Amino acid sequence: MNLVFVCTGNTCRSPMAAAVAMDKMARDPDRYRDLALVSCGLFAQPGAPISAGAADALDRHGLKAGDHRAMQLTPDHVAAADLIVTMTSAQAAQLKAAFPDAGAKIRPLAARDIRDPFGGDADDYEEAYQDIDQAVAALLEEIAKEDAS
Repeated sequence: MNLVFVCTGNTCRSPMAAAVAMDKMARDPDRYRDLALVSCGLFAQPGAPISAGAADALDRHGLKAGDHRAMQLTPDHVAAADLIVTMTSAQAAQLKAAFPDAGAKIRPLAARDIRDPFGGDADDYEEAYQDIDQAVAALLEEIAKEDAS
């Protein structure tokens, strides 16, 4: 399964979601061996690094974003994806409008939007991290159950 996490600039939420997911996948590699993931942005500046606040939030939880560089979501990402997960319902709606044939595989990560912490303080990034961590755990559990059936 190919999973794409999407946020606005691919410097905060989607790279945090990817780092959280990769950490959880590494803890149970047999369960997630068929899962590949990438993170992209709707309005990314290609090559931009993860924001310092997002990197610090990950670091506080023992996670790293590696050498993350922002990528713009492309039609190729959409075509290759089995599931495209956005950080907000508005982002999901925007993608469904732009890629109507892919609508069935586009959805928000959580029932409530993950607020963009960009430009905020450490508490804003921590709140986003906590929301992402919980939602990614639920998503991975859902994917694992689907794969098992």
